[in-house]
Amino acid sequence: MARKVKFPLELRDGYLARSNIEEIRAHFDLEKIIAQFHNGRLKIWLEDHYLSEMAEQVAALDGDAPDLAAQLCAILGVEGVATDHVDSSLIQKREEKRQRLSQYTTNPVLCDMAEFAAFEQGDLDRLIKEGAQKIILCNAPFRIPLHAKNKTYLGVGKAVAVIDSKTAVDFEALGVRFVDLPFDEQYREAVADEPRRYFEQGQQYEEKVKDKKAIECYQKAIDLGCDDAIFALAELYEKQGKEEAMIRLLVKAGNQGNVGAMDRLETHFEEVEDYRSAIRWTEKKAKLGDADAMWWMGVRYRDGEWVERDLEKAFEWFQKSAKAEDANGMCLLGDCYRDGEGTGHNIEEAIHWYEKSAALENSYAMWRLGMLYDEGNGVSEDPVLGAEWYRKSAEAGNVQGMYYLALDYEYGTGVEQNDAEAKKWYRKAADEGYAPAQRRIGDYYVDEEKYKDAIRWYEKAAEQGDGASFNEIGLMYSNGNGVRQDANKAFGWFQRSAEAGFGWGMFNLAQCYEYGDGVQQNDRIAKEWYEKAAYAGNSDAECRMGEYCCDAGDYAKARYWYKRAADRGDGRAMNMQGILRSSEEYGLHNDWKAFQYFQQSAEAGYGWGMYNLARCYENGSGVQKNLKLAGEWYAKAADEGIEPAIEWLNE
Repeated sequence: MARKVKFPLELRDGYLARSNIEEIRAHFDLEKIIAQFHNGRLKIWLEDHYLSEMAEQVAALDGDAPDLAAQLCAILGVEGVATDHVDSSLIQKREEKRQRLSQYTTNPVLCDMAEFAAFEQGDLDRLIKEGAQKIILCNAPFRIPLHAKNKTYLGVGKAVAVIDSKTAVDFEALGVRFVDLPFDEQYREAVADEPRRYFEQGQQYEEKVKDKKAIECYQKAIDLGCDDAIFALAELYEKQGKEEAMIRLLVKAGNQGNVGAMDRLETHFEEVEDYRSAIRWTEKKAKLGDADAMWWMGVRYRDGEWVERDLEKAFEWFQKSAKAEDANGMCLLGDCYRDGEGTGHNIEEAIHWYEKSAALENSYAMWRLGMLYDEGNGVSEDPVLGAEWYRKSAEAGNVQGMYYLALDYEYGTGVEQNDAEAKKWYRKAADEGYAPAQRRIGDYYVDEEKYKDAIRWYEKAAEQGDGASFNEIGLMYSNGNGVRQDANKAFGWFQRSAEAGFGWGMFNLAQCYEYGDGVQQNDRIAKEWYEKAAYAGNSDAECRMGEYCCDAGDYAKARYWYKRAADRGDGRAMNMQGILRSSEEYGLHNDWKAFQYFQQSAEAGYGWGMYNLARCYENGSGVQKNLKLAGEWYAKAADEGIEPAIEWLNE
């Protein structure tokens, strides 16, 4: 049986692999696996799971090899993954924005709207251009453009609405609402009439499709220092298809230090895949002291996006961002020290920056701290302190924190075991759309035999491509739990699970083909899927492949498959390993080795292993004859329903 694993591997969608290689394959994330190769966690995890051969192969890899990704996939038995390039920038950007927003609010509804959050004026202008109706304003003064009608502005942190008007504004007529957002009256006199007048005239001309007049007015407003006119004119040029004119305008403004213009240029060049130009404007913002841009520069160099991967430069930019009091920069600087990327491995420094980030209410840093103490990674293992940080992260709205806290309550790690609390936090994470938690809620309902509720949650996780949930739904249809029994539908769900790379889905699909459940019986295809499931680390499939090989008389290959399953603690496989060494017929005859395998199988609780161990003691095969121990093991086998053992006891 496997010893306690000190840490899980984080995979796709935050899923945590704790048990076996099958989980890695089912929830495979290439970028995260590569990162965990570089920090050494992958090798240690494999060793902890007695996958020594895999661990040795991983340790022997050249981290600088151009085909590193492909080699890792081959070693781990992962197929169908594009290894040339992984572009997760958009998903990552949304998550990072959510993490930044969580510094200012723990409201889950607002955090779900992170894509509509503005942290500076340029963000607000961009969101208005994109047609956002609800906009979150974060921790800064924002000039509210009165031409933008039918908007709701929600304030968090120290956000303030700046109203550029000397006279009262009829917000109701404009359809403009403010929620938790005070006005700063001192700004009412801050903007001169003339530039605003030209700007508003330009808007009026634009509404009347008098573009030439609009351009003239916007240009006058720009010359008088009205930033809003810059972006209005840029939009007009874009509508007219005058991309070069738009770029010239924004470049001029950017070179004059307008951060909003730099943002626009960065976004534009990213969209047209001119990453060299995009990174130039990001760097320009960073050098002007924009902490968010510093952080983004670090992310680019860390991930090798837009620039050649350079961990030392990534570290330097994270340092700058952290010193500029950016919570995200502090957190990722902590990651650098934790993993030794771009700098020396230093857990004390990692904890220092995680704690600083956490003090600014960064829920991701809180979760990281929980992981360090829970796993004893460079610090004394302290599950209690780990659970405390998971709680802080969870209460700040972080779904990983919620999920880990739920795990602690379920297994009594660092907290008193409490199923009700576990379920509560699983449910919170599930409600936030976290697929592993949604699947776990489904498991709870299965245990309670509330199958209709279970399938509803499995379907939620399945919508996100969760292969394990596909398999669970298939089992529901196969057994008729919560739904009308339907072998065809079960087959369809098993097929989706298998194609998603989930080992049990592959095994169940193979079963369908072997027995003709929901599909025409086909032994060849059944064997193909058993083999795929076996390579995915499914011990049942490995045993089945062992059976195929035994039937074909290929006992050497059978031993290979049974050994894989036995190394994962499978009692059946241990027993078969013993059988294959108990007779000259199978080759490698070795009574002592056979006895050892039977003993392992028996201690793992497998009935036939108990019976065969009893026979060894009875006959003195591979061990000194001992009728007392033989009787004890026959009795245990009989308790497991093994008929020959029952007959022996009755003689």
